[in-house]
Amino acid sequence: MEAVDQHEIKETRGKRIFGGIGSLLMASFFFLCALGSHDLNDITESDLTGLEGILLQNPKIVEIGKGNSPALVIKLREYPGIRFENLGIDYENTYVKEVMKKLVEGDTVILKVLKHDYETKLAKIKSRNFMERLSDPSDLISMYGLIKGDENFVDFKSLQSDLSVHVPFGRFFGWITIIVLFVLGIAALFFKRTKIKKAI
Repeated sequence: MEAVDQHEIKETRGKRIFGGIGSLLMASFFFLCALGSHDLNDITESDLTGLEGILLQNPKIVEIGKGNSPALVIKLREYPGIRFENLGIDYENTYVKEVMKKLVEGDTVILKVLKHDYETKLAKIKSRNFMERLSDPSDLISMYGLIKGDENFVDFKSLQSDLSVHVPFGRFFGWITIIVLFVLGIAALFFKRTKIKKAI
Protein backbone atom coordinates (compact mmCIF):
# COMPACT_ATOMS: atom_id res chain seq x y z
CA MET A 1 0.00 0.00 0.00
CA GLU A 2 1.33 3.39 -1.00
CA ALA A 3 2.34 5.78 1.78
CA VAL A 4 -0.14 8.53 2.53
CA ASP A 5 0.97 12.00 1.44
CA GLN A 6 1.85 13.73 4.73
CA HIS A 7 1.37 17.18 3.22
CA GLU A 8 -2.14 16.21 2.11
CA ILE A 9 -2.94 14.86 5.58
CA LYS A 10 -1.76 18.08 7.25
CA GLU A 11 -3.69 20.21 4.78
CA THR A 12 -6.87 18.17 5.30
CA ARG A 13 -6.43 18.28 9.07
CA GLY A 14 -5.90 22.04 8.97
CA LYS A 15 -9.07 22.58 6.95
CA ARG A 16 -11.00 20.32 9.32
CA ILE A 17 -9.76 22.19 12.40
CA PHE A 18 -10.44 25.56 10.79
CA GLY A 19 -13.96 24.46 9.82
CA GLY A 20 -14.60 23.04 13.28
CA ILE A 21 -13.52 26.21 15.05
CA GLY A 22 -15.62 28.26 12.63
CA SER A 23 -18.71 26.15 13.33
CA LEU A 24 -18.21 26.43 17.09
CA LEU A 25 -17.74 30.19 16.89
CA MET A 26 -20.91 30.57 14.83
CA ALA A 27 -22.82 28.33 17.25
CA SER A 28 -21.55 30.39 20.19
CA PHE A 29 -22.50 33.65 18.48
CA PHE A 30 -26.06 32.51 17.72
CA PHE A 31 -26.38 31.07 21.24
CA LEU A 32 -25.42 34.38 22.84
CA CYS A 33 -27.75 36.24 20.47
CA ALA A 34 -30.59 33.96 21.57
CA LEU A 35 -29.81 34.60 25.24
CA GLY A 36 -29.56 38.36 24.74
CA SER A 37 -32.72 38.74 22.65
CA HIS A 38 -36.04 39.93 24.00
CA ASP A 39 -39.11 37.73 24.03
CA LEU A 40 -41.24 39.37 21.34
CA ASN A 41 -43.97 36.74 21.13
CA ASP A 42 -45.96 38.08 24.09
CA ILE A 43 -45.68 41.87 23.74
CA THR A 44 -48.53 43.75 25.40
CA GLU A 45 -49.50 47.41 25.61
CA SER A 46 -47.70 47.61 28.96
CA ASP A 47 -44.40 46.90 27.16
CA LEU A 48 -44.83 49.98 24.96
CA THR A 49 -44.40 53.70 25.40
CA GLY A 50 -45.53 56.57 23.18
CA LEU A 51 -43.28 59.11 21.48
CA GLU A 52 -44.85 62.30 20.17
CA GLY A 53 -42.91 64.01 17.44
CA ILE A 54 -42.93 65.82 14.12
CA LEU A 55 -42.11 64.01 10.88
CA LEU A 56 -38.69 65.10 9.65
CA GLN A 57 -39.54 63.96 6.12
CA ASN A 58 -42.23 62.11 4.21
CA PRO A 59 -42.48 58.41 5.10
CA LYS A 60 -40.32 56.23 2.85
CA ILE A 61 -40.46 52.65 1.64
CA VAL A 62 -36.98 51.19 1.17
CA GLU A 63 -35.73 47.75 0.15
CA ILE A 64 -33.67 45.80 2.67
CA GLY A 65 -31.28 42.89 2.14
CA LYS A 66 -30.69 40.55 -0.79
CA GLY A 67 -34.36 39.69 -1.00
CA ASN A 68 -35.24 43.37 -1.38
CA SER A 69 -37.79 43.11 1.43
CA PRO A 70 -39.81 46.34 1.76
CA ALA A 71 -39.52 48.39 4.94
CA LEU A 72 -41.37 51.51 6.08
CA VAL A 73 -39.04 54.19 7.44
CA ILE A 74 -40.17 57.09 9.63
CA LYS A 75 -37.88 59.84 10.93
CA LEU A 76 -38.71 62.42 13.60
CA ARG A 77 -37.24 65.89 14.06
CA GLU A 78 -36.75 65.12 17.73
CA TYR A 79 -34.57 62.06 16.94
CA PRO A 80 -32.91 62.79 13.57
CA GLY A 81 -30.33 60.03 13.99
CA ILE A 82 -32.90 57.27 14.57
CA ARG A 83 -34.66 55.19 11.90
CA PHE A 84 -38.10 54.06 13.04
CA GLU A 85 -38.52 51.10 10.73
CA ASN A 86 -41.10 48.38 10.19
CA LEU A 87 -39.87 45.33 8.29
CA GLY A 88 -41.19 41.80 7.80
CA ILE A 89 -44.08 40.94 10.13
CA ASP A 90 -44.18 44.53 11.42
CA TYR A 91 -44.47 45.82 7.84
CA GLU A 92 -47.21 43.31 6.98
CA ASN A 93 -49.30 44.57 9.90
CA THR A 94 -48.88 48.24 8.99
CA TYR A 95 -51.34 50.01 6.70
CA VAL A 96 -48.50 51.21 4.51
CA LYS A 97 -50.63 52.54 1.65
CA GLU A 98 -52.60 54.68 4.08
CA VAL A 99 -49.39 55.92 5.67
CA MET A 100 -48.02 57.00 2.30
CA LYS A 101 -51.28 58.79 1.45
CA LYS A 102 -52.01 60.51 4.74
CA LEU A 103 -48.68 61.33 6.39
CA VAL A 104 -46.34 64.07 5.19
CA GLU A 105 -43.37 66.02 6.48
CA GLY A 106 -44.36 68.30 9.36
CA ASP A 107 -47.22 66.12 10.64
CA THR A 108 -47.39 65.45 14.36
CA VAL A 109 -47.55 61.72 15.13
CA ILE A 110 -47.26 59.37 18.08
CA LEU A 111 -45.08 56.28 17.72
CA LYS A 112 -45.50 53.27 19.98
CA VAL A 113 -42.14 51.64 20.68
CA LEU A 114 -40.79 49.14 23.18
CA LYS A 115 -39.98 50.70 26.54
CA HIS A 116 -36.68 48.84 26.42
CA ASP A 117 -35.76 50.51 23.12
CA TYR A 118 -36.73 53.91 24.51
CA GLU A 119 -34.68 53.40 27.68
CA THR A 120 -31.58 52.05 25.92
CA LYS A 121 -31.53 53.80 22.53
CA LEU A 122 -33.26 57.14 23.11
CA ALA A 123 -33.26 58.18 26.77
CA LYS A 124 -30.18 55.99 27.40
CA ILE A 125 -31.08 55.53 31.04
CA LYS A 126 -30.25 51.83 30.77
CA SER A 127 -27.25 50.12 29.21
CA ARG A 128 -27.48 47.65 26.36
CA ASN A 129 -25.81 44.28 26.92
CA PHE A 130 -22.95 43.11 24.72
CA MET A 131 -25.07 40.94 22.42
CA GLU A 132 -27.61 43.73 21.92
CA ARG A 133 -24.83 46.07 20.86
CA LEU A 134 -23.48 43.40 18.53
CA SER A 135 -26.70 42.24 16.88
CA ASP A 136 -29.20 45.12 17.24
CA PRO A 137 -28.33 48.48 15.59
CA SER A 138 -28.54 51.36 18.04
CA ASP A 139 -30.12 53.67 15.44
CA LEU A 140 -32.97 51.31 14.49
CA ILE A 141 -36.31 51.00 16.34
CA SER A 142 -39.45 49.05 15.38
CA MET A 143 -42.88 50.70 15.60
CA TYR A 144 -45.81 48.93 17.25
CA GLY A 145 -48.07 51.90 16.73
CA LEU A 146 -48.10 54.84 14.32
CA ILE A 147 -50.82 57.29 15.25
CA LYS A 148 -52.07 60.52 13.73
CA GLY A 149 -55.13 62.00 15.38
CA ASP A 150 -57.46 59.11 16.15
CA GLU A 151 -56.06 56.81 13.43
CA ASN A 152 -53.51 54.09 14.17
CA PHE A 153 -51.73 52.77 11.08
CA VAL A 154 -50.40 49.64 12.82
CA ASP A 155 -52.76 46.75 13.58
CA PHE A 156 -51.28 45.87 16.96
CA LYS A 157 -53.63 42.97 17.72
CA SER A 158 -52.87 41.33 14.39
CA LEU A 159 -49.17 41.93 14.96
CA GLN A 160 -49.39 40.31 18.40
CA SER A 161 -51.07 37.26 16.85
CA ASP A 162 -48.44 36.91 14.13
CA LEU A 163 -45.56 37.32 16.56
CA SER A 164 -46.98 34.65 18.86
CA VAL A 165 -46.76 32.19 15.95
CA HIS A 166 -43.66 33.26 14.03
CA VAL A 167 -41.29 34.07 16.91
CA PRO A 168 -41.45 30.62 18.61
CA PHE A 169 -41.26 28.95 15.18
CA GLY A 170 -38.18 30.97 14.25
CA ARG A 171 -36.65 30.40 17.68
CA PHE A 172 -37.09 26.61 17.28
CA PHE A 173 -35.19 26.55 14.00
CA GLY A 174 -32.62 28.90 15.49
CA TRP A 175 -31.86 26.41 18.26
CA ILE A 176 -31.73 23.56 15.72
CA THR A 177 -29.15 25.57 13.75
CA ILE A 178 -27.09 26.14 16.90
CA ILE A 179 -27.12 22.43 17.76
CA VAL A 180 -26.17 21.38 14.22
CA LEU A 181 -23.28 23.87 14.09
CA PHE A 182 -22.07 22.73 17.51
CA VAL A 183 -22.17 19.03 16.54
CA LEU A 184 -20.39 19.72 13.24
CA GLY A 185 -17.72 21.70 15.05
CA ILE A 186 -17.09 18.95 17.61
CA ALA A 187 -17.06 16.29 14.90
CA ALA A 188 -14.56 18.23 12.80
CA LEU A 189 -12.21 18.76 15.74
CA PHE A 190 -12.28 15.38 17.45
CA PHE A 191 -13.09 12.73 14.86
CA LYS A 192 -10.06 11.79 12.79
CA ARG A 193 -10.38 10.75 9.19
CA THR A 194 -7.35 9.25 7.46
CA LYS A 195 -7.33 9.06 3.73
CA ILE A 196 -5.53 5.96 2.46
CA LYS A 197 -4.61 5.50 -1.14
CA LYS A 198 -4.37 2.05 -2.60
CA ALA A 199 -1.45 1.22 -4.80
CA ILE A 200 -2.36 0.73 -8.38
